[in-house]
Amino acid sequence: MTENYDETREAAKKAVSEDDIREQVKNITIKALSDHQLDKDSIKEVIRAVVEGASEGVGDSSDKLKPKLQASLNGIDDALSKSAIAIKLAVEETASRTEKFAKDDLNSAINDLRSLEDIFIDTINTVAKQTSELTSSALTELSDHLKNTGTVSGKEALEAVKGINDVLLGVGKETISELTQASKSVSEQFGSIASGILSGMAEAIKPKGKSD
Repeated sequence: MTENYDETREAAKKAVSEDDIREQVKNITIKALSDHQLDKDSIKEVIRAVVEGASEGVGDSSDKLKPKLQASLNGIDDALSKSAIAIKLAVEETASRTEKFAKDDLNSAINDLRSLEDIFIDTINTVAKQTSELTSSALTELSDHLKNTGTVSGKEALEAVKGINDVLLGVGKETISELTQASKSVSEQFGSIASGILSGMAEAIKPKGKSD
């Protein structure tokens, strides 16, 4: 676990007592994601911290257990959609700066995008197994619903994958499957850009009138 894990979990725990849970959780998740490289393990850790915090904050005694958890999951879904957009924009920006991409790192990012929905749902179910019976039942039911209907972030991620190929072809570079191996500095540049884009999103949604 990273040092920000507990901080994110506590923020989510408090968010479920707010009026606009979905918006609060979305903001918390975007902020947490912007503090990490956008890889599978980091995304999974952020989701887990937020779901754990929300579950703890709602508690079994609440008569609004399921609605509050649903609002929390919707907020996470919204944030993950933003992360998919950030990754696509990072590829576009990197494509304009360099002649080559790091094949392994970029392919990993593409695979993470393609599996974003599964990462989200699987992490919900992982947390569900560690909670009380009532909370576990609610989380499992909600995750099943997301699996059956599809998530906003899953759709956005698939659009991002298509967009990435379009971007690469548009600037005269190889498609994802044909990328050449590039230097480590290029992959680091890509990661920094993606994180920076999410940081900008986090800053844009920060409540006004509050000091840091």
